[in-house]
Amino acid sequence: MMIKNQAIKSKFEQVYDSLLENMDKKFKVGDRLPTETELAELLSVNRMTVAKVMSVLKQEGYVKRGQGTGTFLIAKPQQTVADGIITFLPYSIDMLHDPFFTPLANAVACEALRLGLVNSWVGGMDDRKNDFTRLQSLCSDGKYQGVIITDPRVSVRESWREYFRGQAEPRSVWVGVSPKIEKSVNCVDTDQETGVFGGLEFLFAQGCRRIGFLSRAPDTYNRIERLRSYKDFHAYKKLVLDERQIVLIDHVQSMKEAGYAGFKRLAASELQMDAMLVADRGLLDGLQILCQEGHEAAKFNLPMVVFDYQFSGGFDRQVLAAITQPIEDLGRTAVNMLTQLFGEKAKPPLQTVLKSKLMLRD
Repeated sequence: MMIKNQAIKSKFEQVYDSLLENMDKKFKVGDRLPTETELAELLSVNRMTVAKVMSVLKQEGYVKRGQGTGTFLIAKPQQTVADGIITFLPYSIDMLHDPFFTPLANAVACEALRLGLVNSWVGGMDDRKNDFTRLQSLCSDGKYQGVIITDPRVSVRESWREYFRGQAEPRSVWVGVSPKIEKSVNCVDTDQETGVFGGLEFLFAQGCRRIGFLSRAPDTYNRIERLRSYKDFHAYKKLVLDERQIVLIDHVQSMKEAGYAGFKRLAASELQMDAMLVADRGLLDGLQILCQEGHEAAKFNLPMVVFDYQFSGGFDRQVLAAITQPIEDLGRTAVNMLTQLFGEKAKPPLQTVLKSKLMLRD
């Protein structure tokens, strides 16, 4: 089992193509495949490359991997049907333990199944060019008809635009991309402005006038819209906005780390807040660590409105209200929008905005 000379392809693509070809020709459904170490030796490549490819093959439904039992072929590549869609994820599906992406991915998968579509996953690698190359390859060979992109980062959209410039772009629907910012793409999003205004109006009615804003850096369409709406609310209410009220955390790996750094900065600030608007529920994980470390609890005992917070989540005393997005509806809508694009040569962008809700604490 040797890789053919494919100089123009990346090592990942070469291994992927070679494994698909060998699974099709040399193995039957139900066969146990060689280990990653054995495959790496046979293909003369690094084992980590094989591991990444096998993870993708699992996501695409070709193989099943069991702890201590090995990897088994459960579908031949030639069995993939044309009525298929691809869901593009910000990281590997095996890592999905997220209050937003987990229900979103599940909703996409269930709606695709209801409509009789094959749904496969792509994403989670360091090199977006490899991801886009694989997307285009899968969509161009007739196996899949389009892709749903659930990664809302602006950088991903810009990379996509640059990569497909002058090329045939696969049919796509973007989840979490605002039609206010991207007017030429098919997209579905939640009305961030209504959510932010509703949460701030609630705090304003409680007598709060100096309301802080905590978020990761505005590197996604949602965070851009939330920050803009926060500033617009202050202008609308003619409230004085001190820039120190806005805490944006960058250069961290996780939401937990961002929350830890953000709440710590707020505690050290001389500016006293009346309340906080927290733009991501995951930021509260960092606050929990600060409290466990014994930091003065009173400094964090501010009334809060938090995006996508689920009550009984550990901070019910501080969280007065939650701005909830219809996450599952976002997934279902994206699938149905994509099916509308099947067979269409040209059509104005399909764009849908769903309403968020303000859920008050009992």
